[in-house]
Amino acid sequence: MKTCLRFFISAFAGVMALASVQSFAADKGGTAANFSGHMRTRFEMVDNQNAAKTKWGEQFLNRARVNMDLMPMDSLKVRITPQANWQWSTPSANKANLYLYEGWMSWMPSDSVSLWVGRQEIVYGKKRIFTAKDWSQEGATHDSARVRFSYDMGTSDLFWVKLDENQINAENQINAGGSVAKRAPDTDLLALYNSFNLSEQTGFLNSADVYATLLLNQAKASKTNYFMVGTLLDGGMNDFDYNLEFAGQFGKIEGVKSQKGLLAAAEAGYTFMEKHRIGVEGVYTNSEWRDLVGTDHAHLGKADLVKFESGVMALAAKTKFQLSNEFDAAVDGWYFMKSKKDGVNPSTFGERTAGKRGVGFEIDLAVGYNAEDNLRFDLGYNLFMPNGSTKLSGFSATSSDMHVQGTLKF
Repeated sequence: MKTCLRFFISAFAGVMALASVQSFAADKGGTAANFSGHMRTRFEMVDNQNAAKTKWGEQFLNRARVNMDLMPMDSLKVRITPQANWQWSTPSANKANLYLYEGWMSWMPSDSVSLWVGRQEIVYGKKRIFTAKDWSQEGATHDSARVRFSYDMGTSDLFWVKLDENQINAENQINAGGSVAKRAPDTDLLALYNSFNLSEQTGFLNSADVYATLLLNQAKASKTNYFMVGTLLDGGMNDFDYNLEFAGQFGKIEGVKSQKGLLAAAEAGYTFMEKHRIGVEGVYTNSEWRDLVGTDHAHLGKADLVKFESGVMALAAKTKFQLSNEFDAAVDGWYFMKSKKDGVNPSTFGERTAGKRGVGFEIDLAVGYNAEDNLRFDLGYNLFMPNGSTKLSGFSATSSDMHVQGTLKF
């Protein structure tokens, strides 16, 4: 409780300080300051978690995030984002996890060039490859340096992400014999992401993204030089919309040569009465696909049991209804399979099981209520019914979970 109280006292003090700075800046023409963020409380209940026979379990989760933006000039910006997330009734020593979610500085030397350095979200496209995983308690940020080149038809981002840093210190520089040891190599991700606006050139293709990455680690025992190239097409015509994404991976990963991963995803939808949508989505990965980030919650079901891992096939029917200005609802249905009988079950609860390809069915129900412009409540229920290889692995119980969530943004 003390840790939570300290966070809110600090957040309140920060907000008041920012307000004072902003008022002073308006009078003196100095640093401009803005703040934003959210407070989120979620109640969850889960039965037969991960398709194993367990009793109903419940928990309350909280997340508080404050974005503090300082701009001494129009071309310079600093963002500092403290975040606290915690589960109710945990031991007092672990009551809150308070840390720096984002901390970066940016510089725009010209209208066509922007630079960001520090801890930041890496989000692109439809969030199948690059995502901040905002549904999770922690979210996902990365220590990164990123430069963006802007032009008439779009943008090109070149960035470097530090995934694992083997620090230089006495502990890892001295080996068991007492002599100086060699520093282990770091793990880095180098990437180029291009996004082209084609809406004026074609009547059915709004944008085309082309990206390439290199996962790099030069350790002798587990050397990694893993390349990925991909493209995302996003378009539509009249009331129809679609997106197609294809990505290929190749190279050496963790000392294993000749890895060749493949991802293919397609989504199409139709909007009727100008506010309701029905659609279908399909996903395929082969047995050597390597996921970079993980489940985003927007794809592969809201139960978050199946991920963009190796050897998954999925097909979904998705609907969304705008019932009124305040209420909306969604109903999705998924069917999951392994892409090969002898592949790894692409879920968080399955093991290797040959002979069966079925993984399971999932139904997701959601209702949202916008009580105010900045206040939203969500009610969701997800049901997963295992079959085929999942049952053979010993996980045969129908899994269900529900949540009630309130989010206040500012």
